[in-house]
Amino acid sequence: MSNVYPLLPRLTVNSQFIDDFITAEAPCCALGLVEERKQTFGVLALRPEIVIPEEYTRTGFSFGHSLYGNADCVVVHFGFHFYHYATFNLLVNPNNPVVQTVLNKMLETGNYFIFAVDPKGSVTAFRSELGQDDLIELKNNLPRIQNAKTTDAQYRKTVAMFERNPNPSGQMLHWVCRDNTDYLDLSQHRLELNPVAQADTPKNSPPEDLFESSLIPCEHCGEWAAQLIFADDSADENVLEVCAQTMVHQYSEINVPTWVIGEPLGTPGFDTKTRVLKVWPNREPIQLKTANEFDEELDELMARHCKPGDDTTQDQAP
Repeated sequence: MSNVYPLLPRLTVNSQFIDDFITAEAPCCALGLVEERKQTFGVLALRPEIVIPEEYTRTGFSFGHSLYGNADCVVVHFGFHFYHYATFNLLVNPNNPVVQTVLNKMLETGNYFIFAVDPKGSVTAFRSELGQDDLIELKNNLPRIQNAKTTDAQYRKTVAMFERNPNPSGQMLHWVCRDNTDYLDLSQHRLELNPVAQADTPKNSPPEDLFESSLIPCEHCGEWAAQLIFADDSADENVLEVCAQTMVHQYSEINVPTWVIGEPLGTPGFDTKTRVLKVWPNREPIQLKTANEFDEELDELMARHCKPGDDTTQDQAP
């Protein structure tokens, strides 16, 4: 899962896509394409029933994906978590040309946009890069997504099951604008979304200098099991401490074992040392570890996350 933060670009979208999305029944979400500086990116547009206060859109949100289903039926889940405010869930059928085009574009560029549209029609645009873990996970899932034969009936049944027991808990968004591939055509019906500056950040608002992070789900139960936060400490090792202090509200709320990971101290590789700072649930001193050493520690944590008879709460704060 990646952290996503607002920006003020000049973006071009398909006007028919935006018009139909704005008039669809809320709460809803749609997948499409957007152009910035003559380059095309994937976009996910969400429109909740409520106005998300500016103090929460300023700090961005975490966004991630997972797969639900079995060998005969697979559905893609997207989660949007606005820190200290709300979580929104979306399920889409991968056996859909719009979904496959957008996900392929995300993999191709390594970047994507998210639009948060409020009931008044105002759009907050977010952009994020897919972190290395997100890229690997999406690439690993791509064959199942591309070969999915999920029917509409199977998709509706999976949505109904998810709504009865959502994980993570949050508001379900209706998937709209799903069947018209003309929405992906940016050569016509072009609409520019011009940037509008927001008011100055209040003194008591969260800092804007936030960091990329990745949430890792348990392979067995699907719940979040660990979080990695990435910081560029190549010029100053104190950046890890700054990152830990900056992100404390985020990782304490998510409440899973969390590490701050620095830049490789040398040529990147599995045996190159990196500064690692565990910050949750127990704070530990900064250690130097190779990727192989840290992966071994993380694998042990994941293996015992929901093992029957094991006390999984030992890795969470009370």
